[in-house]
Amino acid sequence: MKIYLYAGKMNENGLKDCLKKFDNFNYIIVEFYDSISFLKYDKKEISSWDFSKIKKGRAFGDNSELRWRRKGDEFILSFICEEQICIDFLKDKLEIECEKSSLNTILWGRYIHFSKNTFFEEKIPKIIEYPIDLDGRSLTLNKSFVSIEVVIYKDKGKQILNRLKKLEVKNA
Repeated sequence: MKIYLYAGKMNENGLKDCLKKFDNFNYIIVEFYDSISFLKYDKKEISSWDFSKIKKGRAFGDNSELRWRRKGDEFILSFICEEQICIDFLKDKLEIECEKSSLNTILWGRYIHFSKNTFFEEKIPKIIEYPIDLDGRSLTLNKSFVSIEVVIYKDKGKQILNRLKKLEVKNA
């Protein structure tokens, strides 16, 4: 299969505009200087953020992921996509022939009672909220956990890139 890798730099307003252009993301992880948020991708919420306080992040969905990290007054961006699309705001582009596989990784925490998406991790200790959809399923106290699907791209059996795809709720 082919994947497409785009890269570029932009300022805070450029990143804000860039994030509002995509419709194919389901989740976003944003590291501010004082906190980390793991959220459903919501263009309206993104508009309200103070981008001067963002350090790095990633937005992802079924077929793509956008990553960014601050370097001075700019952000360095990379975009991994399984479809060739026109992105005029990221100047560098690379087409890569590779194999694709995926794996699920269990995230921190076990389900507790506080709300439908609240999990607790004793080792940190910390209460963690994941932006999950239950789709009618119920969670089991202390037995439900969240996993994240990671897509792995390989060249001749060696990993060259990976990206996040989606969250899933599982019961032990």
